[in-house]
Parts: sequence; structure tokens; C-alpha cells
Amino acid sequence: MRAGFLVVGVFALMVLSSAPIATAATAVVGSYNFVDLDQGGWAAGPLYADGSVGGSGHFSFDNGANVGTITAVSWEPAGPDAIIMCFTDTNTKGTVPLFPSPLCVPLPVGSPTIVSLAPGERSLIRVTLNQ
Repeated sequence: MRAGFLVVGVFALMVLSSAPIATAATAVVGSYNFVDLDQGGWAAGPLYADGSVGGSGHFSFDNGANVGTITAVSWEPAGPDAIIMCFTDTNTKGTVPLFPSPLCVPLPVGSPTIVSLAPGERSLIRVTLNQ
């Protein structure tokens, strides 16, 4: 009798542990890619339907005196050919931030485009939205 309960108990644990766990997920509706054309910086990741963003990136400027991470925070549509995307930055070396955080900027959708997000800075940006 004990062996029967043990077998049933082990079987129940096996079934419960192999059952998929339901998680709330939002669909990927696009992606972004940002590459600094000067000293260095990049970021990339997916754009989600709920306005959240995945991925992150890094930066280095002043010949490596300032280094840190770039994190995309949110996005929203800004017409048929643009989005507004918000980023934060965190220094891991040095004291000069890359930009005032959070920074929200309009970005074109479609072909790769060179933009300037700060005086003298040039970046290649590509935002794609799934059709």
C-alpha cells in the first residue's frame, strides 16, 4: 500500500514539474539598432507591443575615460515613419554621462539613417517595425 502511494506521489511530481508554466508575454513588433560612428557606442534589441523595449548596449568616449551602459526603456509611435524611444545611461567608469537620463528622441523607421543626437556626434540608426 505504501509503495502504491509512493509511486502515485512520484508520478504526480513528475507530471507537475514537466507542465509548462504560463507567462504573460507581449509580442515583438519591431527592433532597433544604434551604432555610434565616432569613438564608440552601440545598442540593439526588440520593440514590444506594450511599449517596452528589450536589449541594451555600451558606450566609451574620451579615449576610454568614460565607459558605461545604455538601456532602452520605452518606445511609442510618432507617426507612420517614426517612433519616440527613451534611453537611460549608467557610467561604470568615469564621471561624465553620455547624455542626460532619460533621453527621449524621435527616430526614423525604415532604412538605416545617420542622425546626430548631440553636437558633433554621428550615429547610424535603424528601426524596423513588423508589418
